[in-house]
Amino acid sequence: MKVLLINGSPKKEGCTYTALSVVAKALNEERIKGAGIDVFDYEPPLNADYPLLNAKNTILTPHVAYYTKEAMIKRANIEFNNVINYLKKQ
Repeated sequence: MKVLLINGSPKKEGCTYTALSVVAKALNEERIKGAGIDVFDYEPPLNADYPLLNAKNTILTPHVAYYTKEAMIKRANIEFNNVINYLKKQ
């Protein structure tokens, strides 16, 4: 069974170098169909020998993939609504 892995977690507990090396190995052996990763064991820029940089079927982003005009408007609306709802309960 082939799977697609998408890692967009803001928490880094599972993003160790060893864990991501295992993912890179599985990608290169085609045990995982593809991966989209934007959380790493350290902040980019990544070293040239970082295992995921040359892994097959992999998209890497520097944890800014969310940063679009539409996403920022939606985020602002959610935050404003949270403040309004909080104030209504006071």
